[in-house]
Amino acid sequence: MNQPSVPISAQVQHALVIDDDQEFLAEILEALSNAGIAALGATGGMEAMQLMNDGCSPAVVLADLALPGYGGLDVVKAIRESADRRTPFIVLSGRVTLDEVVKAVRMGVWDILVKPVLTNSLVDSCRAAILDSSVRGAPNRESRDVRVAKALLAAMSDDLSGL
Repeated sequence: MNQPSVPISAQVQHALVIDDDQEFLAEILEALSNAGIAALGATGGMEAMQLMNDGCSPAVVLADLALPGYGGLDVVKAIRESADRRTPFIVLSGRVTLDEVVKAVRMGVWDILVKPVLTNSLVDSCRAAILDSSVRGAPNRESRDVRVAKALLAAMSDDLSGL
């Protein structure tokens, strides 16, 4: 979808953003670019995996949970198995369920953002994930747990609102 202007290997800190909503994907790519974070876009899991196979080694991966066919958590699992296990993942979802949050936590997802997400929050999360990963060599579990707890509360609130 969004081809880099320089070879992927020359980009030191970049993000890989995976979302099937092309308008939302374009907004995220623009927000990251405006914040000084180079970003590549993919409209599906298979396209993202092809980018990874072609040498893309992102500093952070943002993936929509509800991708058709090859879902966001499938992408997390595949990238974890085939690439650098330390890469932080941020998952995006229009409506996150408790089951998805639990699965994401078990897979070591760095943050969970519920759509619609403010671009400032998304950029801040990307910057923090990149910084945390580069400083520690692996995502900081304690700060991730706080973010995940917030996502759990949001999911529980959504689940309870239907009662």
